[in-house]
Parts: sequence; structure tokens; C-alpha cells
Amino acid sequence: MQLTALVEHILVQKDGHLSEVIAEELEISPAHAKELIRFGSVHWCPVLPHVSESREAAMSEADRERYREARAAGIAQHGNNVMLKSAFPCLPAPVAPITSGFTSIFPPKPLIIMQVALLQPKRATSDIDIPEHSYLRVHAQPKRFPAAYSVDWKSRVIHVGEHYVVVSKPPGIPVVPCVCNILESCLACTAQALDADAPLLSVHRLDACTEGLVVLGRSAAFVSAFNKLQLEGSVQKYYRALTLRPPPIGMLVHHVTVGVREKGLPTYTLVHPTEVPGSVRCELEVLSVEAVQLGPAAQALGWAREAHESLIHLKTGRTHQIRAQLGALGLPLLGDTMYAALAARAERRQHEGSSHMDSSRSSTMPVKGLGEADADSSAAEKQGKAAVVEQSGSAFNAAKRDHACM
Repeated sequence: MQLTALVEHILVQKDGHLSEVIAEELEISPAHAKELIRFGSVHWCPVLPHVSESREAAMSEADRERYREARAAGIAQHGNNVMLKSAFPCLPAPVAPITSGFTSIFPPKPLIIMQVALLQPKRATSDIDIPEHSYLRVHAQPKRFPAAYSVDWKSRVIHVGEHYVVVSKPPGIPVVPCVCNILESCLACTAQALDADAPLLSVHRLDACTEGLVVLGRSAAFVSAFNKLQLEGSVQKYYRALTLRPPPIGMLVHHVTVGVREKGLPTYTLVHPTEVPGSVRCELEVLSVEAVQLGPAAQALGWAREAHESLIHLKTGRTHQIRAQLGALGLPLLGDTMYAALAARAERRQHEGSSHMDSSRSSTMPVKGLGEADADSSAAEKQGKAAVVEQSGSAFNAAKRDHACM
């Protein structure tokens, strides 16, 4: 069954098994509900979370009363303490695959004692008993990464040490789990390939579309030590990026705002021509650029026969840094629909703005000589370039690429 809502919010009406509550509320099969739990798509807390005054005011009178009664009942039953101890499996146990297309990759794991937040939803990783008045957030359509099942993960493991693992991450899969999917990630798949007794830990990341070496920690002590090395500048990171036209060799310095949000769009990194409040400095160095010939597969995508591959030394590690900086120069990575799309949108908006400005001039300003018109055109062109740089963020999902596209 294909559910219409991406996220479902449920106020539990009676005590019961988690899967049974989900199946009844969402009108899906119990097996499907168990798969959502196993995928990490269900978050819960025994006390209904606090909502802001504005959100409460937006509720209907009946919903507001119901919310207050349920929250008060939960606090009366569990108290207003921050944590509650409960037993959960440290990794999800497998269940038989069903028609929804979910596939098990984890073996059964022993139970451990975890602390569950009373007031903030936490991921449920087993079919637990939940009390009345609990709150559930169900990601009914978890984001999927099919590339996780088309890769021989054992052959991708480059090094296994006592404290860390090095793996060659394929494109099309994230390093860490997302909020609705804990199974299809580099961390989970590498742990499965190594039959690890404990989860691997993230120490740095690559974009889902990026292929390259990733270091994964095996202990909190190593994660702390590696992070310290990164802060000291002792870890050097190099990338290869494919663009249609060659970028300039040398240092590229921009100021960016990370995590920009637009309604209905994924978050992106916004590049500014100069420093603005809240922006951070990002630096990279283009070490070399080489013209390369693209094969038939690339040309089948509509790309040119020739492109340029750059060797890049990343000086800072901002989200989407290479993609955002090159996109700001009008040189988006081939296949990166995120920054190419918004750069094109910015250019289109600037063109429309310039056209409107020219129309206004014709009706309100005297006719100028050729030299004056050329000067205005040059100024508008400079303004347009600045606008493209200002707005060259991400508006769409990135295409899966086999070149670095951080």
C-alpha cells in the first residue's frame, strides 16, 4: 500500500504493541508496520511533546483540549523527568521480507539497556509495548538507497584496524543513517560486511552522490582523536571533480550560509560574493585541471564529448562546499542537478529582473547615447553575475555520480 503522507503523527489511544498500533492507525498490514520499525522509520516518546504557543493556538478547540489532556495524562503516569530507562535491541532484528520491497541486512543482536527521552521522540528499533497517551512519529515512506544492495561491501573495505576502518564508499548511498532509514547507509552496510559486534561510528562525511574513501571509527576514543587531528589541520582531503569548463587554478575563497531552507525544497549551501552576517568562510585549492574524454555512457546522458577533471585540495569542510563553490562560478559538476538547477534559476530571475528594469527605463528615462547605454549594460551585467553567485544554492536532488561532488 502506498501511503499518501510522508510523515504520520499518532497519539496512542490505548496500551499495545507498537506494530499493532501503527497498523491500526495507518491501515497497513502488521508486517509492513514491523518493517517500518526495523528500518528505523518510527520515533516515539511516552509523554506527548510540548508544542509552541503559536502551534497550540492554531489547533481547533477540540484538538487543543485533547492535546492538553493527553500530555497531562502522560506526565501524571511517567512524571516530568527527562529520561526513562527501558530495554531495546542495539540493532534491529530481521523479519521476513514483504512485498513493500524492504530487505533485511542485519543479523539478530543482543538486548542492551538504553535511556529513552520522555519528552523528545527517539527512534524505536523493536516492537515494544507502548503505553496509552504516547506519541508516535512514523515516516511512512522512508527514503531509500537501492545502491546499498548492488555493491559487494566486503570488496569495498580497504583497511580494518583495531580502532578504525577505511572503506571506499560507492555513489548513491549516505555515510550515516537518515532520520527514516538506519539500514541503507555506509555505516550499517560496512558493519554488516565485517560482521561487527558493535556499530561503526562516523568521523567525517561525503555526500550521498560522492564516491571516495571514508574513515569509520570503532570506538569513541578514536572518533575524538580523529576529530582533533581534523581541527589541527593534520588530515588532508583531496577530491576529483568533473566540470564542463575548466575552473581557475589556485585558491577559491567564498563565504557561505549552510543549511538554507526553502519550502518544499532540500536544504542547500548558499554562496555570497562577500561576507554577510551568519556566513562562514570556505576555502579550496584547485591544484590541476586536465581535459578528459567522456565515454558513451556519459554522452548518452546528453553530456559533451569532452570535460575537465580537477584535482582539488579541500581546505575547509563545509556542507556541499565543492559543489557550491564551483556552482557559484557557473561551473557545476556534471550530473549535479542541485547547484546547476538553482544557478540557472538565479540567472533566469536576474534576466527577468533586467528585462523589467529595461522596460521601466524606456518609459521613465530619457533616450541615451550609445556610450551611455553601453555603460548601463555593463553595470547590469556585473549586477547579474553577482546575483548568480548570491543564489547558486541547491533546489533539487543531486544525481548519482561516480566523481567527487562534495
